[in-house]
Amino acid sequence: YYVALWVWMRFGHSDWWIRMFSVAGATVAVLATYLLARRVGGRATAVLASVAILANQAFQQHWSEARDYTWLAAVAVVALLALEWSLRRRAGYG
Repeated sequence: YYVALWVWMRFGHSDWWIRMFSVAGATVAVLATYLLARRVGGRATAVLASVAILANQAFQQHWSEARDYTWLAAVAVVALLALEWSLRRRAGYG
């Protein structure tokens, strides 16, 4: 996280720019949630899961703060997506 934030700050130092780092993490978290839910449960489930994460009060509170909560959520969902992909591949489902 800190290395990524250090790279991010090479392009700007304003308060707005630093907050956009958390927005980028939130975007990755929502997109990864959509992809994971779509692979597991279909399109309707993916839309509901994405809306659920966006409606979460804690997620809304932290997505525009300069903290690592949204990136922690993004890393967790991407890790689950990678695990699901690995298990499907190992089982021969592609």
